[in-house]
Formats: sequence, structure tokens, C-alpha cells
Amino acid sequence: MRTVLIAWLLACCGCLAAQEQTFSSKIWLEGYVLSADSSLFTGQLIDYWPSGRVKRTAKVEQGYLSGNTKEFYETGQLRYIKQYNRGKLSGMMTEYFRNGELKMQCEVGKQSRMGGNDVTNLLYAYYNNGEYINKVKGRARIVFMTADKLSDFYNDHLALHLQDGYRIFDNSSIDYGIFIEDSRRITSPEFSNQVKMPMKEIKN
Repeated sequence: MRTVLIAWLLACCGCLAAQEQTFSSKIWLEGYVLSADSSLFTGQLIDYWPSGRVKRTAKVEQGYLSGNTKEFYETGQLRYIKQYNRGKLSGMMTEYFRNGELKMQCEVGKQSRMGGNDVTNLLYAYYNNGEYINKVKGRARIVFMTADKLSDFYNDHLALHLQDGYRIFDNSSIDYGIFIEDSRRITSPEFSNQVKMPMKEIKN
């Protein structure tokens, strides 16, 4: 009986320890994810909404984000999937509206000399008087942002739980650098009529 009790207590402690592996409990330093003692962290990160639903998840290996990172709306609907390779944003990135429709998809490439990442095969969508419209843009540049500023050149250096959206810029030879869209301003119809928090002005 004593052995069973000890095993149960150890299991509970393990569960509690796992729950403590939140995004904000780690140190995010120039693309690395560190534990509180500044050692390279390895494990699963997970945050929850107040309701108990999963908000975001990520896998970290030796301090590097690795594989798919996911974020979910309060309803449980998937918001986005991003891919990381040894801490570098790469591969397919996909974002969805709250209603499940595709909002943006692109293939993330190398770090751009203008900041952010170059992307190809960009598809982004919006609603016009309730009509779902999507556009295709061959080449573009994506720059993540916090609630009040764009990332400092490197998207990879911006902690996942501090990301509050992104801006897309044209990367074609004709309209290079022209601002295209701010992800925070595109919402699905059922959300556009709700009260939204005012957004701080972001300078390019």
C-alpha cells in the first residue's frame, strides 16, 4: 500500500511539474529557450486559456524550437501552425480565422535583409461585406509583432507568447517593400461586430 501511495505522489508531482512548463516560465533569448537556471531547455511548452482549453503548444529541443508550434482560439479552433527547424522559422505557416476558414498560408524562407522572413506562395484572405475573398501573392516578406512594435529584425528572436500578429510586405521587383496587410485588422464576419480592443499604432 505504501509503495502504491509513493508512486501516486510521484505521478502527481510529475503532472504538476509538467503543468509548470509554460511559455512565460522560460527565458527567451535571441532565438534560444532557456530554463530559469539559464540552461538550454528541452521539453514541451503549453499554455491554457482561463477555461482550461489549450491556448498554445510548442516542442523545444536543446534550447531550440523544433517542429510544429500551434495556437488555438478560446473556442478550441486552431488559429495557426508554424514550423521551426533548430529555432529557425521555416517551412509552411498556416493561419485560420475563428470560423475555420483559411486566413493566410505561405512557405517561409530565409531571413530577409529588410527584417522578418522572405516568404513564397503566399495566399491571404479577408471578408468584404461577408464575402470570403482570397488573394495569391508570389513573393512577400512577413514581420511578426508584439502588441506595440514590430520584431527587432529577427522573427525568430520574438518569444512565441509575445507575438500579437504580423505585417506582410510586397517582395516583388515592381512593388518591393510596399505594405500589404496587417493581420490584426482582418477578422471573420462573426467577430467583426464584436467589441475589439483598440490597437496601438505600429510604425513601419
